[in-house]
Amino acid sequence: MLHAAIGGEKIFAERGGWGGELGLIAFREVPPSTFGLGSVNVFYHPNDDRETLRWDPFIAAGGTLAFTGRSGAVGLNYGGGFNRWGGGGFGIRVDFRHMPFRLGTDGFDLIVIRAGALFR
Repeated sequence: MLHAAIGGEKIFAERGGWGGELGLIAFREVPPSTFGLGSVNVFYHPNDDRETLRWDPFIAAGGTLAFTGRSGAVGLNYGGGFNRWGGGGFGIRVDFRHMPFRLGTDGFDLIVIRAGALFR
C-alpha cells in the first residue's frame, strides 16, 4: 500500500488547531485499486510552547471522505503522533490514523502509520 498526501494545519488558542489533507491510496493487489482520501480534522497539542520545543506530540480526530471516480464513503478518523522540528523551520511528522468506514452493514477500516515533511 502506498499513501501520499498533502495537507496543512492552522494553530489557534495556543494548543488547538484545525487542518485538512487530500491524498491518494494505492493497493498492489490483483487487480490493483486506487482511491482518494480527503479529511478535515481538529488537533490538540499538549505543549503550549511549540516554537521552542523540538518534540511536539498531538492527537487528532475528524471526518474523512474516501472516493473513486464512481463512488464514495464517509467515515471518521482519529489518532495521534508527533512533530520533530529541526532548524530552519523544517521537520518531520509521524502519525498513526484509524479510519473506519461503514457502508450499511458492511464497511472497512484503514489503519495507517505515516511519515512526512514539515514546513513552518
